[in-house]
Amino acid sequence: MWGKEIVAKERFPKRYRHPELDVTLRKHRTRGEARALAKCMEAGIPVPALLHCDLNTMTLYMRHIRGHTAKHVISGCEEREDTEGVMGICREMGTLIGRLHKSGLVHGDLTTSNFVKPSPEHYYAHTETERERETEGEGETEGEGETEGDVAMDADTPSPTADTHPCPLHVIDLGLASVSSQAEERAVDMYVLERALIATHKDSESMMDACVCAYRQVMGDKITDEVLKRYEKVRGRGRKKGEKVPGQ
Repeated sequence: MWGKEIVAKERFPKRYRHPELDVTLRKHRTRGEARALAKCMEAGIPVPALLHCDLNTMTLYMRHIRGHTAKHVISGCEEREDTEGVMGICREMGTLIGRLHKSGLVHGDLTTSNFVKPSPEHYYAHTETERERETEGEGETEGEGETEGDVAMDADTPSPTADTHPCPLHVIDLGLASVSSQAEERAVDMYVLERALIATHKDSESMMDACVCAYRQVMGDKITDEVLKRYEKVRGRGRKKGEKVPGQ
């Protein structure tokens, strides 16, 4: 389809909802995700390229990213005791979150499963093909579509590291994204990420610190401090005494 490998993300009806409400919600969320992807693309933030939005079927057609989730990459680094590899991915996540927030968006569901490292062969093949299309008008080799949530990878391909896998990290699944520049909303984004790190990975405190340090480089001290101040309040609603705020 369109000479590209694609992902078709369809929002199916929920039978427990009133039919009219269901249609309204699904259309709102489909349109919202499409706008978030378009906004990211305009800002140069690495996301799956949006190819088409069909509001009749509540389906988004996006460029397929063949690679590994950040969760997979980090787990591989942890198994090899590659601390710098882990911190490198976390810094990339922090930078990407900063760019997302700076563009006026909050993600709404930041986990290490919602960041993807493209495989070098797939990424550079596509970028080279895009250059050829721009200069010569040639198309790409047509591939097969994938179902929602799939991040295809070869089973025999080793988990990449920050050093051996230089392709830019991509953020995916913007279904809960919204337009906001409020410190509270940004703080909630960071809190959701922290809870995901704690639940999934070792040394979550150092990982979160690395994310915040990279985030600060993008957003600057003033805004980052405002977000961390709100973050402390958000975190305080459910945290245990003695837990420190990351980046401080």
